[in-house]
Amino acid sequence: IYFVADSGKQKENGRVTFKFSVKCAFQSRAFVRESTKQEHSNYVLIHEQDHYDIALTYASMLQNVLSTGDYSGDKYSEEIDKRYDDLMKTYYKTQEDYDHEVNPDGTEDKPKQYLWDMRIRKCLQNNTTQYFSSPEIAVQDVRAPWQVVKRLPGGKVLPVVVRTRP
Repeated sequence: IYFVADSGKQKENGRVTFKFSVKCAFQSRAFVRESTKQEHSNYVLIHEQDHYDIALTYASMLQNVLSTGDYSGDKYSEEIDKRYDDLMKTYYKTQEDYDHEVNPDGTEDKPKQYLWDMRIRKCLQNNTTQYFSSPEIAVQDVRAPWQVVKRLPGGKVLPVVVRTRP
């Protein structure tokens, strides 16, 4: 997660505002084993996508935190860096918590992975980080777009289930 800022605009009270552009990027080779050049399993790809989605959530928050502030004319650089550093500490902690819960000893924990999938989707949907530590009950209403199924008018429940199963 990184950002660039314009040259700033000084307000009448001496404070400075900036327009920020926050970016979130991962190296594409994170999805391929260097030793064999083979793609990872679907589980690993989902896990890595979740890392990116966590980063995307924090990038959105950083955009908001930096853009809504005004800064002193002589110490704006330190003030911006402090906001960035404070948010990044939380971001790195969330990434560590995710890895620790989902892969505590290097093995796959699919129920925990599923819980984190729901937490991450809920945070993305609501542009917040408050659900990263939520219990399943708080995030169980999250559904991916392909999971939303509408019954046809007059349709019975069983045919809908049969029609939408994997």
